[in-house]
Amino acid sequence: MYRYHAEYQKKKKKKKKKKKKKKKKKKKKKKKKKKKKKKKKKKFLSYVTGEMRSFTANLNMFQDVE
Repeated sequence: MYRYHAEYQKKKKKKKKKKKKKKKKKKKKKKKKKKKKKKKKKKFLSYVTGEMRSFTANLNMFQDVE
């Protein structure tokens, strides 16, 4: 009877240890998904007007020097 009791206690201890291990599981961090930035397509007309603006600005600068 005593021997059986000792073996039973050992088994009980092993079971308890397993339960403790389950508690120690680390929580996995959720990875944040990176949002892809959409590239803005330059509209041709706005590009041309921009070029014209810079061209006129350069002209004005040269006129101021003269």
